[in-house]
Amino acid sequence: MEDAAAAEISRTQIWQWLRHRAALDDGRTVTHPLVEQLIAEELVRVREEVGSERFERGRFGEACALFEQVATCDELPSF
Repeated sequence: MEDAAAAEISRTQIWQWLRHRAALDDGRTVTHPLVEQLIAEELVRVREEVGSERFERGRFGEACALFEQVATCDELPSF
């Protein structure tokens, strides 16, 4: 359950940052393209961490797509 709570907090924070065009410490504004880029970068890191075999057997791509969908939609969906 802790993992689900962490994911919920993360996607809600990203949604808020997008909605309010928050600025990161490095000056970049949080935009949909930036979120897409960062998700893709994290997916590469996950693949490296778990290995190609486990990655291919898993549903990591689906998880990223779902996370992106709920973090970037116009209205914040319920948990």
